[in-house]
Amino acid sequence: MQQLISQMLTLADVERPDTALSTQSVGLAAIAMKAALEMESIAYEKGVTLETALPAECTLRGNADYLQRIVSSLLENALKYEPAGGRVQLTLIREKKKVRLSVQNFGSTIPEEDLPHVFDRFYRSDKSRKSESGSFGLGLAITKEMAEKLGGEISVASTAEAGTVFQVIFSL
Repeated sequence: MQQLISQMLTLADVERPDTALSTQSVGLAAIAMKAALEMESIAYEKGVTLETALPAECTLRGNADYLQRIVSSLLENALKYEPAGGRVQLTLIREKKKVRLSVQNFGSTIPEEDLPHVFDRFYRSDKSRKSESGSFGLGLAITKEMAEKLGGEISVASTAEAGTVFQVIFSL
């Protein structure tokens, strides 16, 4: 219950239009590496390989707390649904005046009919999942709001060949 209340308060805070968001020059590559290191124990416990393809440095104007939460949320989500023996990859690519952050899990997919709804509040693709999993269907809604507050665009694609890929594109 505490987790649900905390997530609801976070979502309400992020959605407030009158809240000023402080931004500064932030090292996204360092934030992504920190998030990956924090998730290594979860990956290890599940028997999932966590790979990173990160540049030595990638700086953009943003909010460090929001960026940390975005990367951690996407990684946590990918690790949660990747089956044992699978792999999750975190990639950061600088393309001209944009930065593309991708989190891909190769062994699980989201049904096509669920893709348009994954960022909706309280939406969970697998209706049979119980709330004991710790999921209330708010994590991706919060992640989307944070990405958009930073001027980013978030998307998801899921195919049997590539698995599931969440991408966030930020302008430099």
